Amino acid sequence: MHTNTFHNFPALAFLAWLFLFSASPGAWAASKPADPHAGHDASASAPAPAPAVAPAVIPDVGPPKVAITPAARKALGLVVVTAEKKHLKKSIWIVGRVEMDEGRVVAVNAKVEGYVERLNASREGMRVREGEELCALYSQEVYATRQELAMLQKAKKQACTGGEVQGLLEKDAEALLRAGQQRLKLFDAAGQFDARDGRRLLLRSPIDGYVLKKNVTLGMRVGMGDPLFEITDLSTVWVTADLAEADMPLVAVGQPAIIRLRAVLGKSFKANLDYIYPFLSAETRTARLRFVLPNPDLELRPQMFAEIEMRIDLGERLVLPLDAVLDTGTRRLVYVEEAPGSFSLREVSLGVRGEDVIEIAQGLRPGEIVAASAAFLIDSETRLRGGGGGHQH
Repeated sequence: MHTNTFHNFPALAFLAWLFLFSASPGAWAASKPADPHAGHDASASAPAPAPAVAPAVIPDVGPPKVAITPAARKALGLVVVTAEKKHLKKSIWIVGRVEMDEGRVVAVNAKVEGYVERLNASREGMRVREGEELCALYSQEVYATRQELAMLQKAKKQACTGGEVQGLLEKDAEALLRAGQQRLKLFDAAGQFDARDGRRLLLRSPIDGYVLKKNVTLGMRVGMGDPLFEITDLSTVWVTADLAEADMPLVAVGQPAIIRLRAVLGKSFKANLDYIYPFLSAETRTARLRFVLPNPDLELRPQMFAEIEMRIDLGERLVLPLDAVLDTGTRRLVYVEEAPGSFSLREVSLGVRGEDVIEIAQGLRPGEIVAASAAFLIDSETRLRGGGGGHQH
């Protein structure tokens, strides 16, 4: 019996030793023999001491928090701001171009068949006045109608007098005259004949403006409905511009704008937004805007480039400085001082961006204190020291 116990003692001792060291991992590390090469580079293996002013991360199951001592705050240059409502203004800059007012472009067409026997508006870009002759046409049909009217008027004067026959002749002559005059009106030829040569029908400019298109030459035959000229009035012009889709909720018809042109130095024009086109460009994802400008001196010419500034008053909004918000690409975060020296990470939703501030749509209340100038340093230190928990970039 004593012999068997003695023989089992080494096995029991080994099991006890294994249990003790498995329960105390530090004991195993202490029992390891020293590395003979450890003394050659002791400084490389030793961990670097933490800076004296580094923020201390507070472990927590909730949002990551960090405690910052007064010395650390001074070393980081940390500045805090208060979330508050302010009058938010935003400037939108867009590039536009001068265009003709589509409502002031007039087409001059031929309403009869004929030949161009005289051409006064002989080149595009030419200035014409309302009522000024553009060209003279010879039309056999119109000329024949005029001849018939002249014969009817002569017959009416020579009609026999007296009796029932006179009344019938006068009635027939009047009816024929009215029919002929109506035909001339349909030809747009009433009172439009050359006084020197009654064969020529004169086409005149309906407005003051400039010849935009000229589709005729001297001696050319024209048909009914052929477009001969396009004339545009440039006393008023449009300025159109493309607005980014994201800025569409900020603008409305009637909002003022300041327009500057590269070709007109030292001068700006004021205009109100006249129209927002009801469709977007599929390629650029932009909406087209239109402004109307008076142009009495012809300073503004079609296809000039323009720079448009729209200053929009957004009213009272809860705002923070731009550098107080950490944008990770998928989340927008701020560090809120919940207690003196203790900052907690919080996700917020952003609204409109101003010149140096940004609207906080959700996630903050007015009066809360937020880290501003060194927020990114706090964030970096928190993640490096293990306080990043659920903070994923």
